[in-house]
Amino acid sequence: MSDYTTGRYAISFNIFVESGKLGYFNILNDFAGTSSVWAMQAYFKNNGYMVVDAGAASADSIAYTQNAWHQVLITVDLDDDIATIEFDGQFMHMWKFSSGSFGDGTMKKLDAVNFFGWSVSPLQAGYYIDNILVEQVTAPDSPSSLTATLQNQFDVHLTWNAPSATPTKYFLMRNNQLIDEVAATATSYTDVHVYPQTLTYKLFSYITSQGVSAPDSVNITIPGGVDRNLVLFEIATATDCPYCPSAARGVTGLITNNAQVAVINYHAGDSYASTDGNTRLGLYASTIYTPTTWVDGVYTLEGGLSGSGSLYTSYNTVYQMRNVVPATHINYLSINKINETQFVATISVKEALSYFTSDLKLFVALTESNIAQSWMGMTELDYVCRKFYPNANGTSLDFSQNDSLTFTITIDVPTGVNINNSEVVAFVQHIPSKEVVQTAKTPLVGVGIDQYANNQINIYPSPASDFITISNALGMHMQIININGQIVKDQLISSSNCPIYVNDLSAGIYVVNFLENPLLRQKIVITH
Repeated sequence: MSDYTTGRYAISFNIFVESGKLGYFNILNDFAGTSSVWAMQAYFKNNGYMVVDAGAASADSIAYTQNAWHQVLITVDLDDDIATIEFDGQFMHMWKFSSGSFGDGTMKKLDAVNFFGWSVSPLQAGYYIDNILVEQVTAPDSPSSLTATLQNQFDVHLTWNAPSATPTKYFLMRNNQLIDEVAATATSYTDVHVYPQTLTYKLFSYITSQGVSAPDSVNITIPGGVDRNLVLFEIATATDCPYCPSAARGVTGLITNNAQVAVINYHAGDSYASTDGNTRLGLYASTIYTPTTWVDGVYTLEGGLSGSGSLYTSYNTVYQMRNVVPATHINYLSINKINETQFVATISVKEALSYFTSDLKLFVALTESNIAQSWMGMTELDYVCRKFYPNANGTSLDFSQNDSLTFTITIDVPTGVNINNSEVVAFVQHIPSKEVVQTAKTPLVGVGIDQYANNQINIYPSPASDFITISNALGMHMQIININGQIVKDQLISSSNCPIYVNDLSAGIYVVNFLENPLLRQKIVITH
Protein backbone atom coordinates (compact mmCIF):
# COMPACT_ATOMS: atom_id res chain seq x y z
CA MET A 1 0.00 0.00 0.00
CA SER A 2 1.07 3.65 0.19
CA ASP A 3 1.47 4.39 3.91
CA TYR A 4 -2.14 5.57 4.25
CA THR A 5 -2.61 7.92 7.22
CA THR A 6 -6.02 9.42 6.32
CA GLY A 7 -9.19 8.13 4.72
CA ARG A 8 -11.37 5.05 4.99
CA TYR A 9 -10.55 1.74 3.32
CA ALA A 10 -12.20 -1.65 2.86
CA ILE A 11 -9.92 -4.70 2.60
CA SER A 12 -11.70 -7.82 1.38
CA PHE A 13 -10.64 -11.28 0.21
CA ASN A 14 -11.73 -14.90 0.15
CA ILE A 15 -9.80 -17.60 2.00
CA PHE A 16 -9.87 -21.41 1.72
CA VAL A 17 -8.08 -23.42 4.44
CA GLU A 18 -7.34 -27.04 3.60
CA SER A 19 -8.44 -29.85 5.89
CA GLY A 20 -5.92 -30.43 8.67
CA LYS A 21 -3.98 -27.28 7.73
CA LEU A 22 -3.60 -23.78 9.17
CA GLY A 23 -4.19 -20.28 7.83
CA TYR A 24 -2.99 -16.84 8.86
CA PHE A 25 -2.96 -13.18 7.86
CA ASN A 26 -2.15 -9.84 9.44
CA ILE A 27 -2.53 -6.15 8.69
CA LEU A 28 0.48 -3.93 9.31
CA ASN A 29 0.60 -0.36 10.55
CA ASP A 30 4.16 -0.32 9.26
CA PHE A 31 5.88 -2.77 6.91
CA ALA A 32 9.54 -2.70 7.95
CA GLY A 33 10.87 -6.26 7.95
CA THR A 34 11.63 -7.54 11.43
CA SER A 35 10.65 -4.12 12.85
CA SER A 36 7.16 -4.20 11.33
CA VAL A 37 4.24 -2.98 13.46
CA TRP A 38 1.12 -5.18 13.56
CA ALA A 39 -2.36 -3.63 13.51
CA MET A 40 -4.02 -7.05 13.91
CA GLN A 41 -3.48 -10.72 13.16
CA ALA A 42 -5.78 -13.68 12.55
CA TYR A 43 -5.12 -17.40 13.07
CA PHE A 44 -7.22 -20.05 11.30
CA LYS A 45 -6.73 -22.88 13.76
CA ASN A 46 -7.28 -26.59 13.22
CA ASN A 47 -10.07 -26.61 15.83
CA GLY A 48 -12.41 -24.83 13.42
CA TYR A 49 -12.05 -21.30 14.80
CA MET A 50 -10.48 -18.12 13.49
CA VAL A 51 -8.94 -16.24 16.44
CA VAL A 52 -7.90 -12.59 16.16
CA ASP A 53 -5.49 -10.41 18.11
CA ALA A 54 -6.94 -6.94 17.52
CA GLY A 55 -6.75 -4.41 20.33
CA ALA A 56 -6.05 -7.30 22.73
CA ALA A 57 -4.61 -10.80 22.67
CA SER A 58 -7.21 -13.36 21.53
CA ALA A 59 -9.72 -10.53 21.38
CA ASP A 60 -12.37 -12.52 19.52
CA SER A 61 -13.05 -15.73 17.62
CA ILE A 62 -15.54 -17.13 15.11
CA ALA A 63 -16.20 -20.59 13.69
CA TYR A 64 -15.12 -21.46 10.16
CA THR A 65 -15.19 -24.58 7.98
CA GLN A 66 -12.09 -26.15 6.48
CA ASN A 67 -12.19 -27.06 2.78
CA ALA A 68 -14.64 -24.20 2.15
CA TRP A 69 -14.37 -20.63 0.92
CA HIS A 70 -15.00 -17.78 3.37
CA GLN A 71 -15.16 -14.01 2.89
CA VAL A 72 -13.21 -11.60 5.10
CA LEU A 73 -13.97 -7.86 5.15
CA ILE A 74 -11.94 -5.42 7.23
CA THR A 75 -12.90 -1.75 7.22
CA VAL A 76 -10.28 0.71 8.47
CA ASP A 77 -11.18 4.35 9.18
CA LEU A 78 -7.94 6.23 9.73
CA ASP A 79 -9.70 9.56 10.33
CA ASP A 80 -11.62 8.16 13.31
CA ASP A 81 -8.99 5.51 14.22
CA ILE A 82 -11.43 2.59 14.23
CA ALA A 83 -11.61 -0.73 12.41
CA THR A 84 -14.10 -3.59 12.09
CA ILE A 85 -13.91 -7.22 10.95
CA GLU A 86 -16.76 -9.05 9.19
CA PHE A 87 -16.63 -12.76 8.42
CA ASP A 88 -19.03 -14.20 5.84
CA GLY A 89 -21.19 -11.09 6.18
CA GLN A 90 -21.37 -11.39 9.97
CA PHE A 91 -19.92 -8.76 12.30
CA MET A 92 -17.05 -10.20 14.33
CA HIS A 93 -14.90 -7.55 16.02
CA MET A 94 -14.19 -3.83 16.42
CA TRP A 95 -11.11 -2.12 17.85
CA LYS A 96 -9.12 1.11 17.98
CA PHE A 97 -6.94 0.63 14.92
CA SER A 98 -3.80 2.34 16.23
CA SER A 99 -3.83 0.21 19.40
CA GLY A 100 -2.50 -2.68 17.33
CA SER A 101 -2.72 -6.40 17.92
CA PHE A 102 -2.39 -6.26 21.70
CA GLY A 103 -3.82 -2.86 22.66
CA ASP A 104 -0.45 -1.24 23.32
CA GLY A 105 0.16 0.40 19.94
CA THR A 106 0.09 4.07 18.94
CA MET A 107 0.68 4.11 15.15
CA LYS A 108 -2.33 5.24 13.08
CA LYS A 109 -1.23 4.09 9.63
CA LEU A 110 -2.30 1.42 7.12
CA ASP A 111 0.69 0.00 5.26
CA ALA A 112 0.27 -3.66 4.26
CA VAL A 113 -1.68 -6.92 4.31
CA ASN A 114 0.51 -9.96 4.96
CA PHE A 115 -0.37 -13.62 4.27
CA PHE A 116 2.11 -15.83 6.11
CA GLY A 117 2.76 -19.57 6.32
CA TRP A 118 2.07 -19.97 10.04
CA SER A 119 2.65 -23.48 11.36
CA VAL A 120 2.55 -25.24 14.72
CA SER A 121 4.24 -28.66 14.67
CA PRO A 122 3.05 -31.08 13.47
CA LEU A 123 0.47 -28.94 11.61
CA GLN A 124 1.53 -26.95 8.56
CA ALA A 125 0.12 -23.97 6.68
CA GLY A 126 -2.19 -24.74 3.77
CA TYR A 127 -4.61 -22.16 2.40
CA TYR A 128 -5.62 -20.24 -0.73
CA ILE A 129 -6.44 -16.55 -1.21
CA ASP A 130 -8.66 -15.06 -3.94
CA ASN A 131 -10.46 -11.84 -4.90
CA ILE A 132 -8.23 -9.50 -2.90
CA LEU A 133 -9.56 -5.93 -3.03
CA VAL A 134 -8.50 -2.73 -1.27
CA GLU A 135 -10.75 0.26 -1.98
CA GLN A 136 -11.59 3.65 -0.53
CA VAL A 137 -15.14 3.80 0.86
CA THR A 138 -17.51 6.20 2.63
CA ALA A 139 -18.88 5.87 6.16
CA PRO A 140 -22.54 5.44 7.21
CA ASP A 141 -24.36 8.36 8.88
CA SER A 142 -23.56 8.98 12.55
CA PRO A 143 -25.85 9.22 15.58
CA SER A 144 -25.97 12.68 17.18
CA SER A 145 -26.54 14.58 20.44
CA LEU A 146 -25.02 11.90 22.67
CA THR A 147 -25.41 12.87 26.34
CA ALA A 148 -24.30 11.17 29.57
CA THR A 149 -25.89 11.48 33.02
CA LEU A 150 -24.62 9.93 36.26
CA GLN A 151 -27.22 7.91 38.18
CA ASN A 152 -27.11 5.82 41.38
CA GLN A 153 -23.45 6.78 42.06
CA PHE A 154 -21.92 4.34 39.54
CA ASP A 155 -24.42 4.11 36.63
CA VAL A 156 -24.08 6.17 33.43
CA HIS A 157 -27.27 6.83 31.43
CA LEU A 158 -26.73 7.68 27.74
CA THR A 159 -29.21 9.14 25.24
CA TRP A 160 -28.84 10.07 21.55
CA ASN A 161 -30.62 10.91 18.31
CA ALA A 162 -30.76 8.30 15.55
CA PRO A 163 -28.96 8.87 12.21
CA SER A 164 -30.91 9.54 9.03
CA ALA A 165 -30.34 6.00 7.71
CA THR A 166 -31.50 3.16 9.96
CA PRO A 167 -28.42 1.18 11.09
CA THR A 168 -28.11 -2.57 11.47
CA LYS A 169 -27.16 -1.89 15.09
CA TYR A 170 -25.10 0.47 17.26
CA PHE A 171 -21.73 -0.18 18.88
CA LEU A 172 -20.83 1.50 22.17
CA MET A 173 -17.25 2.06 23.30
CA ARG A 174 -16.02 3.15 26.71
CA ASN A 175 -12.44 4.47 26.80
CA ASN A 176 -11.77 2.85 23.41
CA GLN A 177 -13.03 -0.58 24.51
CA LEU A 178 -16.16 -2.04 22.90
CA ILE A 179 -18.63 -2.71 25.71
CA ASP A 180 -21.91 -3.54 23.98
CA GLU A 181 -23.97 -3.89 20.82
CA VAL A 182 -27.19 -1.87 20.99
CA ALA A 183 -30.39 -2.50 19.03
CA ALA A 184 -31.04 -0.30 15.99
CA THR A 185 -34.31 0.96 17.49
CA ALA A 186 -32.74 2.16 20.76
CA THR A 187 -32.01 5.80 21.60
CA SER A 188 -30.82 5.25 25.19
CA TYR A 189 -28.58 2.92 27.16
CA THR A 190 -27.52 2.55 30.82
CA ASP A 191 -23.97 1.46 31.58
CA VAL A 192 -24.35 -0.15 35.01
CA HIS A 193 -21.86 -0.06 37.91
CA VAL A 194 -18.95 1.65 36.18
CA TYR A 195 -15.58 2.00 37.92
CA PRO A 196 -14.87 5.58 39.15
CA GLN A 197 -12.74 7.48 36.63
CA THR A 198 -12.99 9.91 33.73
CA LEU A 199 -14.72 8.21 30.81
CA THR A 200 -15.13 8.86 27.10
CA TYR A 201 -18.11 7.16 25.48
CA LYS A 202 -18.25 6.73 21.70
CA LEU A 203 -21.39 5.61 19.89
CA PHE A 204 -21.19 4.25 16.32
CA SER A 205 -23.93 3.26 13.91
CA TYR A 206 -23.13 0.09 11.98
CA ILE A 207 -24.42 -1.15 8.62
CA THR A 208 -23.49 -4.61 7.39
CA SER A 209 -20.83 -4.52 4.63
CA GLN A 210 -20.26 -0.79 5.24
CA GLY A 211 -18.67 -0.85 8.68
CA VAL A 212 -19.20 1.77 11.37
CA SER A 213 -19.88 5.49 11.19
CA ALA A 214 -17.82 8.26 12.66
CA PRO A 215 -18.58 8.28 16.39
CA ASP A 216 -20.59 10.70 18.46
CA SER A 217 -18.77 11.08 21.77
CA VAL A 218 -19.29 12.43 25.28
CA ASN A 219 -17.14 12.65 28.43
CA ILE A 220 -18.22 12.11 32.02
CA THR A 221 -16.37 11.70 35.33
CA ILE A 222 -17.53 9.28 38.02
CA PRO A 223 -16.04 10.77 41.19
CA GLY A 224 -14.49 8.85 44.04
CA GLY A 225 -11.43 6.80 44.84
CA VAL A 226 -7.92 7.74 45.88
CA ASP A 227 -4.56 8.05 44.15
CA ARG A 228 -3.11 4.81 42.83
CA ASN A 229 0.17 4.07 44.62
CA LEU A 230 1.65 1.69 42.07
CA VAL A 231 0.73 -0.14 38.89
CA LEU A 232 1.37 -3.88 39.20
CA PHE A 233 3.17 -5.74 36.39
CA GLU A 234 2.94 -9.55 36.67
CA ILE A 235 5.05 -11.28 34.03
CA ALA A 236 5.28 -14.91 32.92
CA THR A 237 8.91 -15.47 31.94
CA ALA A 238 11.56 -18.17 31.60
CA THR A 239 15.34 -18.33 31.32
CA ASP A 240 15.08 -20.43 28.12
CA CYS A 241 12.73 -17.96 26.41
CA PRO A 242 14.50 -15.93 23.67
CA TYR A 243 11.86 -13.18 23.76
CA CYS A 244 11.77 -12.72 27.54
CA PRO A 245 14.79 -10.38 27.79
CA SER A 246 12.66 -7.77 26.01
CA ALA A 247 10.23 -7.92 28.94
CA ALA A 248 13.12 -7.51 31.41
CA ARG A 249 14.40 -4.50 29.45
CA GLY A 250 10.89 -3.07 29.38
CA VAL A 251 10.69 -3.21 33.17
CA THR A 252 14.13 -1.62 33.45
CA GLY A 253 12.92 1.19 31.21
CA LEU A 254 9.92 1.81 33.47
CA ILE A 255 12.06 1.92 36.61
CA THR A 256 14.70 4.12 34.96
CA ASN A 257 12.02 6.60 33.93
CA ASN A 258 10.56 6.74 37.46
CA ALA A 259 7.34 4.90 36.69
CA GLN A 260 5.52 4.02 39.92
CA VAL A 261 5.33 0.26 39.44
CA ALA A 262 5.66 -3.01 41.32
CA VAL A 263 6.90 -6.06 39.40
CA ILE A 264 6.53 -9.80 40.05
CA ASN A 265 8.15 -12.24 37.61
CA TYR A 266 6.61 -15.72 37.59
CA HIS A 267 9.04 -18.20 36.04
CA ALA A 268 7.49 -21.01 34.03
CA GLY A 269 9.25 -24.31 33.47
CA ASP A 270 12.73 -23.36 34.65
CA SER A 271 14.66 -23.72 37.91
CA TYR A 272 13.16 -20.47 39.27
CA ALA A 273 9.57 -21.65 38.87
CA SER A 274 7.61 -21.90 42.11
CA THR A 275 4.37 -23.49 43.23
CA ASP A 276 2.97 -20.11 44.25
CA GLY A 277 4.00 -18.57 40.94
CA ASN A 278 2.25 -21.36 39.05
CA THR A 279 -0.90 -20.77 41.10
CA ARG A 280 -0.92 -17.09 40.15
CA LEU A 281 -0.37 -17.93 36.48
CA GLY A 282 -3.28 -20.36 36.65
CA LEU A 283 -5.54 -17.52 37.80
CA TYR A 284 -4.97 -15.75 34.49
CA ALA A 285 -4.72 -18.54 31.91
CA SER A 286 -4.80 -22.33 31.55
CA THR A 287 -2.01 -22.26 28.95
CA ILE A 288 0.95 -19.96 29.57
CA TYR A 289 3.12 -18.42 26.88
CA THR A 290 6.30 -16.51 27.70
CA PRO A 291 6.55 -13.65 27.96
CA THR A 292 3.00 -12.67 28.90
CA THR A 293 2.40 -9.57 31.01
CA TRP A 294 -0.68 -8.73 33.07
CA VAL A 295 -0.94 -5.08 34.09
CA ASP A 296 -3.10 -4.56 37.19
CA GLY A 297 -4.88 -7.73 36.08
CA VAL A 298 -6.90 -5.89 33.41
CA TYR A 299 -4.47 -5.53 30.49
CA THR A 300 -2.76 -8.52 28.89
CA LEU A 301 0.30 -8.21 26.65
CA GLU A 302 1.39 -11.44 24.95
CA GLY A 303 4.74 -11.96 23.30
CA GLY A 304 8.04 -10.13 23.19
CA LEU A 305 10.77 -8.92 20.86
CA SER A 306 13.84 -10.73 19.63
CA GLY A 307 17.46 -9.68 19.87
CA SER A 308 18.09 -6.52 21.87
CA GLY A 309 14.48 -5.35 21.67
CA SER A 310 12.63 -3.84 24.63
CA LEU A 311 8.94 -3.82 25.55
CA TYR A 312 9.35 -0.43 27.25
CA THR A 313 7.20 1.45 24.73
CA SER A 314 4.36 -1.07 25.08
CA TYR A 315 4.71 -1.20 28.86
CA ASN A 316 4.79 2.57 29.21
CA THR A 317 1.68 2.99 27.04
CA VAL A 318 -0.34 0.67 29.28
CA TYR A 319 1.23 2.12 32.45
CA GLN A 320 0.14 5.63 31.49
CA MET A 321 -3.42 4.41 30.84
CA ARG A 322 -3.61 2.59 34.15
CA ASN A 323 -1.78 5.03 36.42
CA VAL A 324 -4.49 7.70 36.10
CA VAL A 325 -7.30 5.34 37.15
CA PRO A 326 -8.22 5.98 40.82
CA ALA A 327 -7.92 3.22 43.40
CA THR A 328 -10.76 2.15 45.66
CA HIS A 329 -8.58 1.19 48.62
CA ILE A 330 -5.60 2.45 50.62
CA ASN A 331 -2.82 -0.02 51.44
CA TYR A 332 -0.30 0.52 54.25
CA LEU A 333 2.61 -1.90 54.51
CA SER A 334 5.41 -2.09 57.08
CA ILE A 335 8.01 -4.77 57.82
CA ASN A 336 9.57 -5.71 61.15
CA LYS A 337 12.57 -8.01 61.30
CA ILE A 338 12.44 -10.91 63.78
CA ASN A 339 15.67 -12.59 62.71
CA GLU A 340 17.68 -13.24 59.52
CA THR A 341 15.06 -15.58 58.06
CA GLN A 342 11.81 -14.33 59.59
CA PHE A 343 9.97 -11.03 59.28
CA VAL A 344 6.51 -9.76 60.16
CA ALA A 345 4.49 -7.71 57.69
CA THR A 346 1.77 -5.44 59.04
CA ILE A 347 -0.72 -4.59 56.31
CA SER A 348 -3.66 -2.25 56.69
CA VAL A 349 -6.29 -2.05 53.97
CA LYS A 350 -8.80 0.79 54.11
CA GLU A 351 -11.88 0.90 51.91
CA ALA A 352 -11.94 4.41 50.44
CA LEU A 353 -14.92 3.70 48.18
CA SER A 354 -17.45 0.87 48.41
CA TYR A 355 -17.42 0.01 44.70
CA PHE A 356 -16.51 -3.67 45.13
CA THR A 357 -18.93 -5.29 47.56
CA SER A 358 -17.36 -8.77 47.67
CA ASP A 359 -14.70 -11.10 46.25
CA LEU A 360 -11.71 -8.95 47.22
CA LYS A 361 -8.49 -10.64 48.31
CA LEU A 362 -5.18 -9.46 49.74
CA PHE A 363 -2.04 -10.99 48.22
CA VAL A 364 1.45 -10.68 49.72
CA ALA A 365 4.46 -11.69 47.63
CA LEU A 366 8.20 -11.89 48.26
CA THR A 367 10.45 -11.16 45.27
CA GLU A 368 14.22 -11.30 44.87
CA SER A 369 16.40 -9.26 42.49
CA ASN A 370 20.07 -9.06 41.44
CA ILE A 371 20.29 -12.84 41.08
CA ALA A 372 23.43 -13.72 39.10
CA GLN A 373 22.28 -15.81 36.14
CA SER A 374 23.47 -16.06 32.56
CA TRP A 375 20.45 -16.34 30.27
CA MET A 376 19.75 -15.26 26.69
CA GLY A 377 22.53 -12.67 26.75
CA MET A 378 21.46 -11.30 30.15
CA THR A 379 23.52 -11.58 33.35
CA GLU A 380 20.95 -11.39 36.15
CA LEU A 381 17.32 -11.91 37.12
CA ASP A 382 15.13 -9.39 38.93
CA TYR A 383 11.78 -9.41 40.73
CA VAL A 384 11.66 -13.22 40.82
CA CYS A 385 8.63 -14.54 42.71
CA ARG A 386 9.92 -16.55 45.67
CA LYS A 387 6.78 -17.06 47.74
CA PHE A 388 3.28 -15.78 48.60
CA TYR A 389 2.05 -15.43 52.18
CA PRO A 390 0.18 -17.15 53.68
CA ASN A 391 -0.28 -18.71 50.20
CA ALA A 392 -0.96 -17.79 46.59
CA ASN A 393 -4.74 -18.07 47.07
CA GLY A 394 -4.73 -14.83 49.05
CA THR A 395 -6.63 -13.63 52.11
CA SER A 396 -10.32 -12.76 51.74
CA LEU A 397 -11.36 -9.22 52.68
CA ASP A 398 -14.72 -8.41 54.28
CA PHE A 399 -15.56 -4.73 54.80
CA SER A 400 -19.19 -5.30 55.81
CA GLN A 401 -18.49 -4.49 59.48
CA ASN A 402 -15.48 -2.17 59.23
CA ASP A 403 -13.96 -0.10 56.44
CA SER A 404 -10.42 -0.71 57.73
CA LEU A 405 -8.76 -4.11 58.18
CA THR A 406 -5.28 -4.92 59.53
CA PHE A 407 -3.36 -8.15 59.01
CA THR A 408 -0.15 -9.41 60.59
CA ILE A 409 1.56 -11.91 58.32
CA THR A 410 4.71 -13.87 59.11
CA ILE A 411 7.23 -13.96 56.28
CA ASP A 412 9.50 -16.99 56.48
CA VAL A 413 12.24 -16.40 53.92
CA PRO A 414 13.02 -19.47 51.75
CA THR A 415 16.52 -20.90 51.99
CA GLY A 416 19.00 -19.24 49.67
CA VAL A 417 17.10 -15.98 49.21
CA ASN A 418 19.20 -12.84 49.75
CA ILE A 419 17.13 -10.68 52.10
CA ASN A 420 19.06 -7.55 51.13
CA ASN A 421 17.87 -7.90 47.53
CA SER A 422 14.28 -8.77 48.37
CA GLU A 423 11.04 -6.84 48.29
CA VAL A 424 7.53 -7.39 49.65
CA VAL A 425 4.61 -6.55 47.36
CA ALA A 426 1.10 -6.37 48.83
CA PHE A 427 -1.90 -5.89 46.55
CA VAL A 428 -5.68 -6.08 46.67
CA GLN A 429 -7.39 -7.84 43.77
CA HIS A 430 -11.02 -8.34 42.76
CA ILE A 431 -11.04 -11.99 41.76
CA PRO A 432 -13.97 -12.16 39.28
CA SER A 433 -12.67 -9.25 37.17
CA LYS A 434 -8.96 -9.83 38.02
CA GLU A 435 -8.63 -6.06 38.61
CA VAL A 436 -5.87 -5.04 41.02
CA VAL A 437 -7.34 -2.09 42.93
CA GLN A 438 -4.28 -1.01 44.93
CA THR A 439 -0.64 -2.04 45.40
CA ALA A 440 2.10 -1.26 47.92
CA LYS A 441 5.70 -2.43 48.13
CA THR A 442 8.64 -2.08 50.48
CA PRO A 443 12.15 -3.55 50.78
CA LEU A 444 12.26 -6.62 53.01
CA VAL A 445 15.20 -5.08 54.84
CA GLY A 446 13.95 -1.51 54.97
CA VAL A 447 15.33 1.69 56.39
CA GLY A 448 14.56 2.38 60.04
CA ILE A 449 13.09 5.54 61.51
CA ASP A 450 16.53 6.82 62.49
CA GLN A 451 17.64 6.42 58.90
CA TYR A 452 14.58 8.31 57.70
CA ALA A 453 15.50 11.13 60.05
CA ASN A 454 19.08 11.12 58.83
CA ASN A 455 17.82 11.41 55.26
CA GLN A 456 16.08 14.67 56.27
CA ILE A 457 12.53 14.31 55.00
CA ASN A 458 11.53 17.41 53.05
CA ILE A 459 7.99 18.68 52.51
CA TYR A 460 7.63 21.61 50.12
CA PRO A 461 6.41 24.14 49.11
CA SER A 462 4.54 25.86 51.90
CA PRO A 463 2.34 27.74 51.24
CA ALA A 464 1.03 25.37 48.52
CA SER A 465 -2.01 25.59 46.28
CA ASP A 466 -1.84 22.60 43.93
CA PHE A 467 0.42 19.95 45.44
CA ILE A 468 3.22 19.38 47.92
CA THR A 469 6.25 17.17 47.35
CA ILE A 470 7.53 14.80 50.04
CA SER A 471 11.11 13.66 49.49
CA ASN A 472 13.28 11.03 51.21
CA ALA A 473 10.29 9.19 52.69
CA LEU A 474 9.86 6.28 50.27
CA GLY A 475 7.76 3.50 51.82
CA MET A 476 6.44 5.60 54.72
CA HIS A 477 2.78 6.16 55.53
CA MET A 478 1.78 9.84 55.44
CA GLN A 479 -1.34 11.53 56.81
CA ILE A 480 -2.50 15.14 56.47
CA ILE A 481 -4.57 16.34 59.42
CA ASN A 482 -6.67 19.52 59.57
CA ILE A 483 -7.01 21.86 62.57
CA ASN A 484 -10.01 19.85 63.81
CA GLY A 485 -7.88 16.71 64.07
CA GLN A 486 -9.52 15.05 61.06
CA ILE A 487 -7.47 12.94 58.64
CA VAL A 488 -8.04 14.45 55.19
CA LYS A 489 -5.30 12.60 53.30
CA ASP A 490 -3.98 9.09 53.97
CA GLN A 491 -1.36 7.72 51.58
CA LEU A 492 1.72 5.53 51.23
CA ILE A 493 4.75 7.43 49.89
CA SER A 494 5.51 5.49 46.71
CA SER A 495 8.46 7.44 45.26
CA SER A 496 11.53 9.29 46.48
CA ASN A 497 10.00 12.62 45.40
CA CYS A 498 6.30 11.96 45.82
CA PRO A 499 3.69 14.58 44.80
CA ILE A 500 0.64 14.84 47.05
CA TYR A 501 -2.21 16.82 45.53
CA VAL A 502 -3.85 19.28 47.93
CA ASN A 503 -5.95 21.32 45.50
CA ASP A 504 -9.06 19.55 46.82
CA LEU A 505 -8.42 20.76 50.40
CA SER A 506 -9.75 23.99 51.83
CA ALA A 507 -7.31 26.82 52.47
CA GLY A 508 -5.84 26.67 55.95
CA ILE A 509 -3.19 25.18 58.22
CA TYR A 510 -2.54 21.44 58.22
CA VAL A 511 -0.08 19.01 59.81
CA VAL A 512 1.72 16.25 57.90
CA ASN A 513 2.74 13.29 60.05
CA PHE A 514 4.09 9.79 59.53
CA LEU A 515 2.69 6.68 61.22
CA GLU A 516 6.17 5.13 61.53
CA ASN A 517 7.21 7.90 63.93
CA PRO A 518 4.76 10.40 65.49
CA LEU A 519 7.72 12.74 66.11
CA LEU A 520 8.11 13.29 62.38
CA ARG A 521 5.63 16.14 61.83
CA GLN A 522 5.54 19.32 59.78
CA LYS A 523 3.05 22.15 59.47
CA ILE A 524 1.97 23.25 55.97
CA VAL A 525 -0.20 26.09 54.74
CA ILE A 526 -2.61 25.66 51.83
CA THR A 527 -3.80 28.70 49.88
CA HIS A 528 -6.01 29.00 46.80
